Amino acid sequence: MNTSNTKKFSLYENLQISEQSVGSKTDGKHSPKLLSKGVEFIKKNKDKPFFLYYASPLPHTKWLPMNKFKGSSKHGTYGDVIQEIDWQVGTLLDTLDELEIADNTLVIFTSDNGPQLNVDGHGSSGPLRDGKWSNFEGGIRVPCYMRWPKVIKAQTENNQITAIYDLLPTFCDIAGIEAPKDRVIDGKSIFPYIRGEKVSEPIQTTFIVPNSTIRYKHWKLAFNSLKPGGGRNVPGAKAGSLFNLKNDVGETTDVSKQHPEIVQELTQKMNDYMKELQSNSRKMGTVSETAESMQKPKKKKKKQK
Repeated sequence: MNTSNTKKFSLYENLQISEQSVGSKTDGKHSPKLLSKGVEFIKKNKDKPFFLYYASPLPHTKWLPMNKFKGSSKHGTYGDVIQEIDWQVGTLLDTLDELEIADNTLVIFTSDNGPQLNVDGHGSSGPLRDGKWSNFEGGIRVPCYMRWPKVIKAQTENNQITAIYDLLPTFCDIAGIEAPKDRVIDGKSIFPYIRGEKVSEPIQTTFIVPNSTIRYKHWKLAFNSLKPGGGRNVPGAKAGSLFNLKNDVGETTDVSKQHPEIVQELTQKMNDYMKELQSNSRKMGTVSETAESMQKPKKKKKKQK
Protein backbone atom coordinates (compact mmCIF):
# COMPACT_ATOMS: atom_id res chain seq x y z
CA MET A 1 0.00 0.00 0.00
CA ASN A 2 1.05 3.58 -0.49
CA THR A 3 -0.04 6.96 0.82
CA SER A 4 0.29 10.53 -0.40
CA ASN A 5 0.17 13.83 1.49
CA THR A 6 -3.63 13.72 1.33
CA LYS A 7 -3.61 10.44 3.28
CA LYS A 8 -5.49 8.60 0.55
CA PHE A 9 -4.28 5.04 0.30
CA SER A 10 -3.98 2.82 -2.74
CA LEU A 11 -3.58 -0.92 -3.15
CA TYR A 12 -0.55 -1.92 -5.21
CA GLU A 13 0.29 -5.18 -6.91
CA ASN A 14 3.97 -4.89 -7.73
CA LEU A 15 4.23 -1.46 -9.38
CA GLN A 16 0.63 -1.21 -10.55
CA ILE A 17 -2.21 0.40 -8.60
CA SER A 18 -5.03 -2.12 -8.34
CA GLU A 19 -7.39 0.05 -6.28
CA GLN A 20 -7.30 3.76 -5.42
CA SER A 21 -8.57 5.73 -2.42
CA VAL A 22 -9.30 2.73 -0.23
CA GLY A 23 -9.53 4.70 3.03
CA SER A 24 -7.75 3.27 6.05
CA LYS A 25 -5.06 0.79 5.04
CA THR A 26 -5.73 -1.27 8.18
CA ASP A 27 -9.43 -1.77 7.48
CA GLY A 28 -10.09 -5.51 7.71
CA LYS A 29 -12.17 -5.46 4.53
CA HIS A 30 -8.89 -5.34 2.56
CA SER A 31 -7.47 -8.55 4.06
CA PRO A 32 -9.40 -10.87 1.72
CA LYS A 33 -8.16 -8.86 -1.27
CA LEU A 34 -4.53 -9.19 -0.21
CA LEU A 35 -4.93 -12.82 0.76
CA SER A 36 -6.62 -13.88 -2.46
CA LYS A 37 -3.82 -12.27 -4.48
CA GLY A 38 -1.23 -14.08 -2.39
CA VAL A 39 -2.92 -17.44 -2.83
CA GLU A 40 -3.39 -16.77 -6.55
CA PHE A 41 0.32 -15.97 -6.93
CA ILE A 42 1.41 -19.14 -5.15
CA LYS A 43 -0.85 -21.32 -7.29
CA LYS A 44 0.30 -19.63 -10.47
CA ASN A 45 3.98 -20.21 -9.67
CA LYS A 46 3.84 -23.53 -7.82
CA ASP A 47 5.86 -25.39 -10.46
CA LYS A 48 8.87 -23.05 -10.35
CA PRO A 49 10.88 -21.08 -7.78
CA PHE A 50 8.98 -18.01 -6.61
CA PHE A 51 9.27 -15.12 -4.15
CA LEU A 52 6.19 -13.70 -2.44
CA TYR A 53 6.52 -10.65 -0.22
CA TYR A 54 3.21 -10.54 1.62
CA ALA A 55 2.96 -7.15 3.37
CA SER A 56 -0.10 -7.18 5.61
CA PRO A 57 -0.60 -3.76 7.26
CA LEU A 58 -2.00 -5.47 10.38
CA PRO A 59 -1.70 -5.05 13.37
CA HIS A 60 -0.88 -1.42 12.68
CA THR A 61 -3.34 1.05 14.19
CA LYS A 62 -6.17 1.86 13.60
CA TRP A 63 -7.41 -1.61 14.55
CA LEU A 64 -10.31 -2.36 12.23
CA PRO A 65 -10.76 -6.15 12.09
CA MET A 66 -13.05 -7.90 9.65
CA ASN A 67 -16.56 -8.49 10.97
CA LYS A 68 -15.93 -12.24 11.24
CA PHE A 69 -13.13 -11.58 13.75
CA LYS A 70 -14.77 -8.88 15.88
CA GLY A 71 -15.11 -10.19 19.42
CA SER A 72 -13.30 -13.43 18.53
CA SER A 73 -10.52 -13.02 21.11
CA LYS A 74 -10.18 -12.41 24.84
CA HIS A 75 -7.81 -9.50 24.29
CA GLY A 76 -10.09 -6.87 22.85
CA THR A 77 -9.83 -5.35 19.39
CA TYR A 78 -6.07 -5.86 19.25
CA GLY A 79 -6.56 -9.56 19.88
CA ASP A 80 -9.23 -9.68 17.14
CA VAL A 81 -6.70 -8.23 14.67
CA ILE A 82 -4.13 -10.84 15.71
CA GLN A 83 -6.76 -13.50 15.03
CA GLU A 84 -7.15 -12.03 11.55
CA ILE A 85 -3.40 -12.12 10.91
CA ASP A 86 -3.36 -15.74 12.07
CA TRP A 87 -6.10 -16.51 9.55
CA GLN A 88 -4.13 -14.86 6.73
CA VAL A 89 -0.88 -16.66 7.50
CA GLY A 90 -2.70 -19.94 8.10
CA THR A 91 -4.42 -19.73 4.72
CA LEU A 92 -1.10 -19.15 2.94
CA LEU A 93 0.46 -22.11 4.75
CA ASP A 94 -2.57 -24.28 3.96
CA THR A 95 -2.15 -23.37 0.29
CA LEU A 96 1.44 -24.63 0.35
CA ASP A 97 0.24 -27.86 1.97
CA GLU A 98 -2.57 -28.36 -0.54
CA LEU A 99 -0.15 -27.88 -3.44
CA GLU A 100 2.33 -30.27 -1.76
CA ILE A 101 5.18 -27.75 -1.94
CA ALA A 102 5.42 -26.84 1.76
CA ASP A 103 8.36 -29.18 2.42
CA ASN A 104 10.72 -27.22 0.17
CA THR A 105 9.34 -23.70 0.66
CA LEU A 106 11.05 -21.26 3.02
CA VAL A 107 8.47 -19.21 4.96
CA ILE A 108 9.61 -16.24 7.07
CA PHE A 109 7.34 -14.37 9.49
CA THR A 110 8.72 -11.26 11.17
CA SER A 111 8.09 -7.57 11.86
CA ASP A 112 9.92 -4.27 11.42
CA ASN A 113 9.43 -3.01 15.00
CA GLY A 114 8.11 -3.89 18.42
CA PRO A 115 4.56 -3.33 19.73
CA GLN A 116 2.94 0.07 20.17
CA LEU A 117 2.47 0.43 23.93
CA ASN A 118 0.70 3.78 24.34
CA VAL A 119 -2.75 2.50 23.38
CA ASP A 120 -5.26 0.36 25.23
CA GLY A 121 -5.29 -3.36 24.52
CA HIS A 122 -1.80 -3.43 23.01
CA GLY A 123 0.68 -6.26 22.55
CA SER A 124 3.66 -7.00 24.76
CA SER A 125 7.43 -6.75 24.42
CA GLY A 126 7.88 -9.23 27.28
CA PRO A 127 11.09 -8.66 29.25
CA LEU A 128 12.38 -6.08 26.76
CA ARG A 129 12.38 -2.36 27.54
CA ASP A 130 9.80 -0.14 25.83
CA GLY A 131 8.37 -0.76 22.33
CA LYS A 132 7.65 0.91 19.01
CA TRP A 133 9.14 4.36 18.36
CA SER A 134 12.07 3.65 20.65
CA ASN A 135 15.54 2.25 20.08
CA PHE A 136 15.44 0.21 23.25
CA GLU A 137 15.32 -3.54 22.69
CA GLY A 138 11.52 -3.58 22.85
CA GLY A 139 11.40 -1.33 19.81
CA ILE A 140 14.04 -2.93 17.58
CA ARG A 141 14.33 -6.58 18.65
CA VAL A 142 11.55 -8.66 17.10
CA PRO A 143 10.72 -12.34 16.72
CA CYS A 144 11.58 -14.01 13.44
CA TYR A 145 10.07 -17.39 12.62
CA MET A 146 11.32 -19.51 9.74
CA ARG A 147 9.82 -22.73 8.39
CA TRP A 148 11.53 -24.86 5.77
CA PRO A 149 10.86 -28.52 6.64
CA LYS A 150 13.38 -29.88 4.15
CA VAL A 151 16.18 -27.77 5.64
CA ILE A 152 15.26 -26.42 9.09
CA LYS A 153 14.84 -28.83 11.97
CA ALA A 154 11.66 -28.07 13.92
CA GLN A 155 11.89 -26.16 17.23
CA THR A 156 15.49 -25.06 16.73
CA GLU A 157 16.56 -21.61 17.92
CA ASN A 158 19.28 -19.14 17.03
CA ASN A 159 20.03 -16.16 19.27
CA GLN A 160 22.79 -14.57 17.22
CA ILE A 161 22.53 -11.00 15.91
CA THR A 162 20.69 -10.86 12.58
CA ALA A 163 18.57 -8.24 10.85
CA ILE A 164 16.02 -7.91 8.07
CA TYR A 165 18.76 -6.49 5.82
CA ASP A 166 20.44 -9.92 6.01
CA LEU A 167 17.57 -11.42 4.02
CA LEU A 168 18.65 -10.07 0.61
CA PRO A 169 22.12 -11.67 0.63
CA THR A 170 20.61 -14.78 2.23
CA PHE A 171 18.08 -15.19 -0.58
CA CYS A 172 20.84 -14.64 -3.13
CA ASP A 173 22.94 -17.32 -1.41
CA ILE A 174 20.04 -19.78 -1.43
CA ALA A 175 19.45 -19.08 -5.13
CA GLY A 176 23.13 -19.55 -5.93
CA ILE A 177 23.74 -16.01 -7.17
CA GLU A 178 25.80 -13.07 -5.92
CA ALA A 179 24.26 -10.11 -4.12
CA PRO A 180 24.31 -6.76 -6.01
CA LYS A 181 27.72 -5.13 -6.16
CA ASP A 182 26.65 -1.69 -7.39
CA ARG A 183 26.02 -0.53 -3.80
CA VAL A 184 27.17 -1.23 -0.26
CA ILE A 185 25.19 -4.11 1.22
CA ASP A 186 25.10 -4.08 5.03
CA GLY A 187 23.56 -7.53 5.27
CA LYS A 188 25.30 -10.88 5.21
CA SER A 189 24.01 -14.31 4.30
CA ILE A 190 22.68 -16.20 7.30
CA PHE A 191 22.12 -19.35 5.25
CA PRO A 192 24.58 -21.25 7.49
CA TYR A 193 22.33 -20.48 10.48
CA ILE A 194 19.28 -21.64 8.54
CA ARG A 195 21.01 -24.92 7.70
CA GLY A 196 21.94 -25.37 11.34
CA GLU A 197 25.65 -25.28 10.66
CA LYS A 198 28.18 -24.57 13.38
CA VAL A 199 30.18 -21.43 12.60
CA SER A 200 33.51 -20.53 14.18
CA GLU A 201 32.56 -16.83 14.47
CA PRO A 202 29.16 -15.06 14.49
CA ILE A 203 28.10 -13.91 11.02
CA GLN A 204 27.09 -10.51 12.39
CA THR A 205 28.59 -8.99 15.54
CA THR A 206 27.15 -5.50 15.27
CA PHE A 207 23.74 -3.85 14.87
CA ILE A 208 23.57 -0.09 14.47
CA VAL A 209 20.75 2.44 14.47
CA PRO A 210 22.56 5.36 12.81
CA ASN A 211 23.62 8.08 15.24
CA SER A 212 21.44 6.53 17.96
CA THR A 213 22.47 3.13 19.32
CA ILE A 214 25.06 0.48 18.62
CA ARG A 215 25.07 -3.12 19.74
CA TYR A 216 28.37 -4.97 19.54
CA LYS A 217 28.18 -8.59 20.68
CA HIS A 218 26.38 -8.40 24.05
CA TRP A 219 27.14 -4.70 24.67
CA LYS A 220 24.75 -1.89 23.72
CA LEU A 221 25.59 1.81 23.83
CA ALA A 222 23.23 4.77 23.68
CA PHE A 223 25.35 6.93 21.37
CA ASN A 224 22.82 9.74 21.81
CA SER A 225 20.08 10.06 24.40
CA LEU A 226 17.23 7.57 23.92
CA LYS A 227 13.69 8.85 24.16
CA PRO A 228 10.86 6.59 25.34
CA GLY A 229 8.66 5.30 22.56
CA GLY A 230 5.33 5.89 24.24
CA GLY A 231 5.23 3.02 26.69
CA ARG A 232 3.62 3.99 29.97
CA ASN A 233 6.07 4.76 32.79
CA VAL A 234 9.11 3.93 30.64
CA PRO A 235 11.95 6.46 31.08
CA GLY A 236 14.52 7.40 28.48
CA ALA A 237 18.29 6.96 28.75
CA LYS A 238 21.05 9.54 28.63
CA ALA A 239 23.75 9.55 25.96
CA GLY A 240 26.65 7.30 26.88
CA SER A 241 24.53 4.75 28.74
CA LEU A 242 25.91 1.24 28.38
CA PHE A 243 23.96 -1.98 28.85
CA ASN A 244 25.16 -5.57 29.12
CA LEU A 245 22.44 -7.50 27.29
CA LYS A 246 23.96 -10.83 28.27
CA ASN A 247 22.68 -10.52 31.82
CA ASP A 248 20.39 -7.48 31.52
CA VAL A 249 18.18 -7.88 28.45
CA GLY A 250 15.71 -5.41 29.96
CA GLU A 251 18.32 -2.60 29.86
CA THR A 252 17.73 -1.71 33.50
CA THR A 253 21.28 -0.89 34.61
CA ASP A 254 23.75 1.57 33.09
CA VAL A 255 27.25 0.08 33.47
CA SER A 256 29.17 2.75 31.54
CA LYS A 257 31.20 3.80 34.59
CA GLN A 258 32.34 0.23 35.14
CA HIS A 259 33.37 -0.26 31.50
CA PRO A 260 34.69 3.04 30.05
CA GLU A 261 36.85 1.12 27.57
CA ILE A 262 33.73 -0.49 26.05
CA VAL A 263 32.06 2.91 25.76
CA GLN A 264 35.12 4.24 23.95
CA GLU A 265 35.30 1.23 21.62
CA LEU A 266 31.62 1.39 20.64
CA THR A 267 31.74 5.16 20.22
CA GLN A 268 34.60 4.76 17.75
CA LYS A 269 32.71 2.05 15.87
CA MET A 270 29.69 4.34 15.55
CA ASN A 271 31.83 7.24 14.31
CA ASP A 272 33.47 4.99 11.72
CA TYR A 273 30.09 3.68 10.62
CA MET A 274 28.59 7.17 10.23
CA LYS A 275 31.51 8.23 7.99
CA GLU A 276 31.00 5.14 5.84
CA LEU A 277 27.24 5.69 5.71
CA GLN A 278 27.59 9.31 4.62
CA SER A 279 30.08 8.43 1.90
CA ASN A 280 27.83 5.68 0.49
CA SER A 281 24.33 7.12 0.96
CA ARG A 282 22.02 7.15 -2.03
CA LYS A 283 18.79 8.98 -2.72
CA MET A 284 15.76 7.05 -1.54
CA GLY A 285 13.66 5.82 -4.44
CA THR A 286 9.88 5.87 -4.82
CA VAL A 287 7.38 3.52 -6.42
CA SER A 288 6.57 6.07 -9.15
CA GLU A 289 10.25 6.56 -10.01
CA THR A 290 10.83 2.81 -10.16
CA ALA A 291 7.80 2.28 -12.39
CA GLU A 292 8.87 5.10 -14.67
CA SER A 293 12.40 3.74 -15.04
CA MET A 294 11.10 0.26 -15.88
CA GLN A 295 8.70 1.58 -18.50
CA LYS A 296 11.20 3.79 -20.31
CA PRO A 297 12.20 2.25 -23.64
CA LYS A 298 15.87 1.54 -23.99
CA LYS A 299 17.70 3.89 -26.35
CA LYS A 300 19.07 2.17 -29.38
CA LYS A 301 22.76 2.63 -29.93
CA LYS A 302 23.70 4.32 -33.17
CA LYS A 303 25.59 2.12 -35.54
CA GLN A 304 28.98 3.42 -36.47
CA LYS A 305 29.66 3.65 -40.16
